[in-house]
Amino acid sequence: MSDAAILQTILGSIEEVRAEMRSGLDQVRSGLDEVRAGLDEVRAGLDEVRVQLAQVMAEQQAIRAELAQLRTELNEVHSEQGLLRDEIAHVRADLAKVLERIEALELAVEGLKGDITVNYGDQQRVERIARSASEEVRALSEVVSGIRRQIHKLQSDVDTLRGGPKH
Repeated sequence: MSDAAILQTILGSIEEVRAEMRSGLDQVRSGLDEVRAGLDEVRAGLDEVRVQLAQVMAEQQAIRAELAQLRTELNEVHSEQGLLRDEIAHVRADLAKVLERIEALELAVEGLKGDITVNYGDQQRVERIARSASEEVRALSEVVSGIRRQIHKLQSDVDTLRGGPKH
């Protein structure tokens, strides 16, 4: 086989390796873009949950304030018990409604806690995917290093075949 044919074969191999490397890098980049998009979605979901949780907590504070007000009123009613029995029945009915609202809000808070738990699990999954992509990049770097060594060796062999200086 002539030097030109050997050189042509080596150059063809180098081009194939380059094409494979580009393809692998494109796949890794695509995977990283997907991971970034997933992280953005999880962050957006967490932000929404935080906003809703803050609203629920604000409503719960308002209900607590209302409850404290009702307790104050109830104490005043007890002092005037003989004259205000009808008013006491009304306050008790209001108190039951408030307690129902508290229970409903507590259920909503429990639901939000569940959502937070799910979002946290999603976040952990995305982090695992990101770590996996990072490991793939490291593995690809090792392959690229090996290919570079092969290219340098092939270049040295070509130089030797040409009778030129070695690298």
